[in-house]
Amino acid sequence: MSFSQPKEPSWSIKTLTEESGGKDAPEEITMDRLRHLHKLAQLNIPENAEQVEELKEDINSIAHFMKKVRKADIPASTEPLVSLWQDQIGQTLRPDVPTYTKDEVRGRELLKNAKKTSGHFYVARSNVALTEQ
Repeated sequence: MSFSQPKEPSWSIKTLTEESGGKDAPEEITMDRLRHLHKLAQLNIPENAEQVEELKEDINSIAHFMKKVRKADIPASTEPLVSLWQDQIGQTLRPDVPTYTKDEVRGRELLKNAKKTSGHFYVARSNVALTEQ
């Protein structure tokens, strides 16, 4: 089987993100779902209504794009993509050798220098309030 580059593009990002409507259109994101996503990601929802609408448009566009990707007709003989590069081509490999000296403090010994810890973790002060939305 021979493959060649098409003479003209067969698709574009614009065509993949345009709303098509109908039963195949992805569900629009609701404000409740947006709040839920922000809560899961531990992010604050923008206070500006314009930014919220822009964010909803972006998420809807991504959802529409993903729906198109899922519907792509991929032949069964296609092998899954494991890497963007062929093995050992275009990569500069280095040995994974630690570069510390024997006198350096490492691992849990570093916790002894922390102002505040909880078990084997550092405790950091935050000015961000945790709120339920």
